[in-house]
Amino acid sequence: MGQDNIEMKASFAKVIAKSWNDPAYKARLMSDPKAVLAESGVAVPEGVNVNVYESTQQNWTLVIPPAPASGELSDEALGGAAGGLSLCIACCCC
Repeated sequence: MGQDNIEMKASFAKVIAKSWNDPAYKARLMSDPKAVLAESGVAVPEGVNVNVYESTQQNWTLVIPPAPASGELSDEALGGAAGGLSLCIACCCC
């Protein structure tokens, strides 16, 4: 996993942690995610949409990432998908 990917995941983690502690920030994140992410150092490419959903104990969100282009996962990618760096934002059960 490249350093940029690690830094982006760390930036996302900071955004999520701040949203847990600051209701106004969370409201802004949910209403204008691109602007809030940009303020946090996460550049969203032109033409990319960002959707923010909040999971709760009663409502979980499952995100299916895009399939790999080659059709098969490399050992490194498989490790990441199966239990590498994990950032649980899909449910409140961990």
